[in-house]
Amino acid sequence: MRKRRLVASVGVVLLLGGLAAAIWVRWFALQRPTPAGSTATGMTPTGVTEYDRLRLGMTPAEVEAAIGLPPGYHDTTRPQMPPSMSPIGDYVRSTGLPTKSLPDAAGRPSPDYPARITLKMWTWSDYWIWVAFDEREKVVGYYLLKVTLDPFRR
Repeated sequence: MRKRRLVASVGVVLLLGGLAAAIWVRWFALQRPTPAGSTATGMTPTGVTEYDRLRLGMTPAEVEAAIGLPPGYHDTTRPQMPPSMSPIGDYVRSTGLPTKSLPDAAGRPSPDYPARITLKMWTWSDYWIWVAFDEREKVVGYYLLKVTLDPFRR
């Protein structure tokens, strides 16, 4: 009887230890850090440093050199989705042309700024950079957006 209790007690302890280890692995060891750094690691998230390198009047080549990548989708945490299923972002910082003067989603010019504006975008998992170029292909505005609602991130 005594031996049976000892074996049962050891089994319960091992079971609880295994459960605790599984929970630890799931919630702590396997958690992915924020891609390209996070404030928790003391690193600046991708997009913020690149935004700080931009200046009004730059050419597209200068902007690409400053950011280090061509415009496009550079998020490695999820596949590119159609706009209706994409994350939603808010302007965090802007320089130059006010955001209300940007073309709408269909590319129609704003009544506030009827001249042709070409908008190029760089997309990462947490931040986006939008750069507005005028007809002379010079930067007239640049914008840093932070993802605020992501339907696929929990």
